[in-house]
Amino acid sequence: MTGAFSILEFPLDTNGKEMEPPVVYLESATGAIYLDKSHEAAAYNAIWADMAGRTLNESRSKSFIQQVAEEYSRA
Repeated sequence: MTGAFSILEFPLDTNGKEMEPPVVYLESATGAIYLDKSHEAAAYNAIWADMAGRTLNESRSKSFIQQVAEEYSRA
């Protein structure tokens, strides 16, 4: 489990190569941290891929939200 994070990816050069490596941005109550090592970015990319794989598609999300709204309106 991890808190909120952003993966910052930068444009590729004209040859399709990275101009800058990805950076992970973490924000906390006392400041921010930038993780720029490749293994750190890989770990957060894996977390992101895992979360994305667990999400509902647009149609199922709408149905779920409608179902929850109907349940709350009956309460």
